[in-house]
Parts: sequence; structure tokens; C-alpha cells
Amino acid sequence: MSNSELTKEEQKIQKDILKFKIFYPLSEFLSGIQKQFFGIYLQFFYTNIYMFSVTFTATMTLTSNLVSWIVTPTFSAFVDRFKFKKAKYWPWLIFGTLIVYGIQMTITLLPYATGKTTTLAGFVFALVLCQVVLGPMGSAPIMGAFPKMGKTPADRQFLAMGQKVGRDGGKTLFGYIVPVLLAAFTASTGSEMGGYAMTGIVAAVITIAGFWMLALFALKGSYVEKEAMEETERAKAAKIPLSQIVKTLTSNRPLLGIFAHFLLHKSYYFLYTSYAMYQFTYVFNNPAGMSIFMTVFNLTAVIGVMFGGVYTKIFKDSKRAHAACFISHMVFLLIIALFYSKMSMMTFVAVFGCSSFFMGMLENWILPGFAAAADYGAWVSGTRMDAFLMSIYSLSVMGSLFVTTLVGSTILNSVNYTEFVASGAAATPEIIRGISMTYTWAPLVLSCLSLCCLLFIYNLNDKRISAIQADIKEGKTKATSSVDWNSLK
Repeated sequence: MSNSELTKEEQKIQKDILKFKIFYPLSEFLSGIQKQFFGIYLQFFYTNIYMFSVTFTATMTLTSNLVSWIVTPTFSAFVDRFKFKKAKYWPWLIFGTLIVYGIQMTITLLPYATGKTTTLAGFVFALVLCQVVLGPMGSAPIMGAFPKMGKTPADRQFLAMGQKVGRDGGKTLFGYIVPVLLAAFTASTGSEMGGYAMTGIVAAVITIAGFWMLALFALKGSYVEKEAMEETERAKAAKIPLSQIVKTLTSNRPLLGIFAHFLLHKSYYFLYTSYAMYQFTYVFNNPAGMSIFMTVFNLTAVIGVMFGGVYTKIFKDSKRAHAACFISHMVFLLIIALFYSKMSMMTFVAVFGCSSFFMGMLENWILPGFAAAADYGAWVSGTRMDAFLMSIYSLSVMGSLFVTTLVGSTILNSVNYTEFVASGAAATPEIIRGISMTYTWAPLVLSCLSLCCLLFIYNLNDKRISAIQADIKEGKTKATSSVDWNSLK
């Protein structure tokens, strides 16, 4: 159908979708500096700049993640029910990201501004909790808007691919820039604390700018805002009780399956990022090798995500393609686990790059899997609760940080890492073996559990998703549907 045959409303929808395909990946690209800096260096920053113990750092992280499990879905349910006078999502992004990343700036600035470290432990703990409590203001609106940003499964896969390419492309570029910034600011301020402080400010400002562009140039005035406001009015009229919202969540098998799968998969991803500095400092004895590793890590993931369509064409179904890709990825996890102690740094980087290629490819199906589970929830309940159900994506990330912290801190404490750092001694074989676990057997075990969740709990395939979306379009629910669920395999 040509543009001349489309109604004005349909033409506007197409223009809005094009904006989302530009500004959503762009916001993820610019936030790559925040993910690169705070994701890679924050754990090391706490233990080696603030000089917090491993136990305190772990307690702070675990507590904040437990709080997020309550705050994130609660706030997301509020977003579903609340609207501004003439907006639904975009105002949250403006002040939400300013607050959240402003707190991150403060955390990295404190040691340099005050000259204090361990004595600030309580205050930093409070700031971290504030960031967790307020964090959904910046994340829930994006998650709520995602299922509506694309009108078709192809649109969703494009946006998921754009998210991954943008995010990891940003991390690849900023993987070079962040160490340069750290070195330059350390030299100009005369201290490592100053280097972290100034780099933290730059990372936060660039990230805020990316999300503001998404809010102002794509979401504001879009059909997504209009449709979401109309749905909010209908939900208010229906007076959906909280018990129904909770039931919609707990009875949503596809959502629980993709949640558990992604949580476990992301757990060892965060082991890789959070403990990379430890690996290259103590195992490979080459901290400078971090730049090579992170470049390969992110670049291979970017390349991988662009090949997702190959597996989809081969296996003719998103779930089968997802599972096959995950198994391909696990082959390289097994190779690393078996031969890590014998690998040179460059051999390890090469094998890990192969694993990362398939990790990138997996992104073609994970976020669309959550969106499909949100469709399933609407089909079952008759009401869209996208921000609430899509918040489970964010919740799985928080949960994976919990698992990562629990696993990583247990490993470090088992080799008395805090005492080792305080002693200033060279790394012992025990320290090296302990740190190596975060890149070998721990990821392999977590990946096996993750695959089981995908295969045996997540029960949506392309035929079922298409049938659900057709019913929703016709105003049908599971109760009024004529779909033969068991035949769609």
C-alpha cells in the first residue's frame, strides 16, 4: 500500500514508528557510556577507591536489589494507572533520568569532593537505596511504551536489534573513550578519585541527553502516548483491582518463563562485566588488556545481533531459533570452563568473542519475548497492563544483579579478597583460582539453568503469538477465543 492510500492517522503512525527506530537505538547508544563506566568500574570503584569491604559492598548491592523487587513493579503498576494532563510516558523520562543519573554522579564525585572514603559508607548506602527507589521513573516508561512502539512482531524485533546494536555499539565506542577519560581526568585533577568523579559526570550527562531526545523527539505527541492515555482512561473506568493485577502476573506462564531465563542468563553476563577488572588485573596480570577484551565483547555482540534473522529462517520459529542460538553459545562456555587455566589472554578473548557473538544474537528474541508475554497477559485478562508486565524485564535485570552479587561475593570471600587487597601482596594461586570461577564454572551452571527455563516454562511460539494478537485485534480474550491452543505447536 502506497503512502497516498493511507489515512492521515496511518501515515502519522508510520512516521512515529520511524522516529522510534531512530531515537530508541540512539538513546541506548548514548547510554552505552553509562553502562560501560558504571557497569564495568563501579564494583572496582567501591572496593578499591572507597575501600569498602567485599561484604559491605555485597550487602549494599543485595539490599538495593531486594528493594527494587518491591519498588519496580509497584511503580510500574502506578504508571499504568496514571497519566499527565496531555501525556503518559515522556515527562517521566525528563525528570526521572535527571534524578537517577544525578545520584550516580554524586556517588562518584563524593570521594574527590570530600576527601573521605570509608567514613561515607552509610551515606553512600542511603544514596544507592534512593537511586533504586527512584530508578523506575526512568525505566518504567520505556518498558511500558515498548510493546506499542511497534505494530508488528517485525517492528519489535527491529527495535530489540536496535537496542542491542545501539547499546553495545555505545559500549564498544565508549570502551575506548572511558579509559582515556579516566586517565586524562586523573592527570588533570592529580588523583584517581578525581578521574572517577569527572568521568562519572560526563557519563551521566551524555546518558541523560540520550533519553531526553527519545522523550522529546519521539514519544512526545506520538500515537503511543495517545493510545496509552486512552487505555488509562478505560482502566480507570473498569476499576481493575490490585488482586487482578497480581493474578495476571502470577498466572502468566510465558512471562515467568522468559523472566527466569533472562535473569539467569543476565546473571553471568554481569559476572563478566563486574569482574573483568579482577580477571585482567590478577589472572592475566594485564589491566590494559581490558580495552581489547571489552571491545571484542561488545563488538562481537553487535555483529551477532544482526545475524538473528539467519537462525529464525533456519528454524522457522522464534523460540526454536532462540534455543538453538543459546545452545551454540553454551558450547563456547564449556570450552572456556574446561581450558581457561591454559589459555593465554588473546586466546581467551578470541573464544569469548565467539560466545559473545551468540549472546548478541540472543537479544533478537529476549525483549520481544517479554512483549509477547505482555500480549498474552492482555489476552488472558482483557486489559493491557504493559508498564507493569514489561517491568518484569527490568526486574529480571535487578534480580540478575542480585544473583551476580551473591555468587561473586561468595567467591571473593572464599579466598579472603578483602584481606588480600589490604595486604598489598601479589596474587596467590588461590586468589587466581577463585577469581577465575566467575568466568568459568559459575557462568556454565547458570546458563544450563537458564536454558531449562526457556525450554520447559516459556510456552509461546510464533503461531501462538500470532493467534493471540489476532484475537486482541478483534476484541477477544482467552475466555471468548476459538483458538485451539494445543494445536499451535
